[in-house]
Amino acid sequence: ILDELDAFTGENEVDKQNISRIAGECHFLRGVYYFLLVNFYGKPYSATSASTDPAVPLKLTAYVEDKYYVRNSVEEVYGQIEKDLLMAEDFLKDVPKKSVWRADINAVRLMLSRMYLHMSSYVNAKKYAEMVTSTGPQLTDLNLFSGDEFLTPNLSELIFSTGTSSLPGNVTFSPNYNYGNNYLISSELYGAYHPEVGNDLRLKYFVVEDGGTICYRKLQGESSSKTELSDVFVLRTAEAWLNLAEAAACSDDEITARKALNVLREKRIRQDAFDETEVDALSGLALVRFIREERQRELCLEGHRWFDLRRYRLRVW
Repeated sequence: ILDELDAFTGENEVDKQNISRIAGECHFLRGVYYFLLVNFYGKPYSATSASTDPAVPLKLTAYVEDKYYVRNSVEEVYGQIEKDLLMAEDFLKDVPKKSVWRADINAVRLMLSRMYLHMSSYVNAKKYAEMVTSTGPQLTDLNLFSGDEFLTPNLSELIFSTGTSSLPGNVTFSPNYNYGNNYLISSELYGAYHPEVGNDLRLKYFVVEDGGTICYRKLQGESSSKTELSDVFVLRTAEAWLNLAEAAACSDDEITARKALNVLREKRIRQDAFDETEVDALSGLALVRFIREERQRELCLEGHRWFDLRRYRLRVW
């Protein structure tokens, strides 16, 4: 598509906007796909070894070539991801949002924030996260939430989703009669919400204990059925606040980090139990660890955890 777009100039402003939108979507998707590939099959990004660490082959042409491909370095692949996402930002900056299944400027900037966080480029990660928190959709307040299912196309904080592939629908065989699937949650993840206290509303809308069984409820998609959106790859404003918090904490801006964390937690903790001093008392490594624990709670089963664990292993901060 990117190769063919060069042949189109557009007869009017609507045409030109559509061409720009399609180009932006293509660069965004290629950047996203290579981000997923490099984190599945390459080493995690480390500035000291990225130029020699193996990643995946870069194939950027549309035509077929009779040759063996070799693995590009982690640095080269991340360089291409950055290039694609920055081009997507340029193409989409003046294009209105089409739908949650089409990338817009907030989707691009959230992915840039995520990519820079993985690269430990905290200034850039913070910059792009702040753009999303300023101009993107507002967080959903679970204190006011009344839906049966959290991840739906109507979710106010939804930025982008890749379609109709649900995690429980892909890996389960028969529905649990209460929660639409029989995909079970580990006791470790359940314990991260501190159920003994019971103040975290995600225990009602993300994971649910039912008769000794811990069920996944964020997206219920029954076995062998299609959901309206995907939890396998989904972008939400909540991630922007978490990226901002971690990038700020890791770059000695703890005031911004604590503020960002409290903005999110105020929408997730029961209103009569929310206490911002719990976060305000944290600093240094304790603050970073708490932010990363919050990522586990908030972004569970949305394709983050394995990638996050890989990058945590490389550095304390």
